[in-house]
Amino acid sequence: AAPELHPADFNGDGVVKIGVATDGPRDDGAYYQAMVEKVEEISAANGFEEPIIVDQIDPANSRAELENSAVQGVDIIAIGSEAVARDNEDLFTTYDEIFWYCNCGSGYQDTPGLFRSADSGAEQNMSAGYAAGLLLQETGGDSVAFLGCCDLPFEFESLWGFEFGLAQVDESFT
Repeated sequence: AAPELHPADFNGDGVVKIGVATDGPRDDGAYYQAMVEKVEEISAANGFEEPIIVDQIDPANSRAELENSAVQGVDIIAIGSEAVARDNEDLFTTYDEIFWYCNCGSGYQDTPGLFRSADSGAEQNMSAGYAAGLLLQETGGDSVAFLGCCDLPFEFESLWGFEFGLAQVDESFT
């Protein structure tokens, strides 16, 4: 009898496997960890194979890491940032049996074979900074902490957006 195939089993081998490729650490306590844990949760809840998680990818080596995941029979590859996706766009059509997803944000171009999020981190962080500024104003505070993990470009952009939002409430807030 033919094996029962799950709708996400794009390559038809009877199993569903998801890969994750990130340039940050899988246990950063925030952005990357949330993505990894959700993929692990989805895989376990649906009886999928254990996901292949590749973290702390140097963007200069991202092509090799993405291809290594692709040839391991994954059905879905979730890419954690545009730094890993950039300059690898041909892989999305070369390995067209894989559903490619990137949490690349609004600044990344539409790319054949890739489903991407289109959120704007700048808008989100300006709003968060503004909200924090309102709280500081209400409580009489004058500073907040903003935590990052890895000195990645999106972290600096997030910080700058947050600081901009703070300054819209009161220029003295830091």
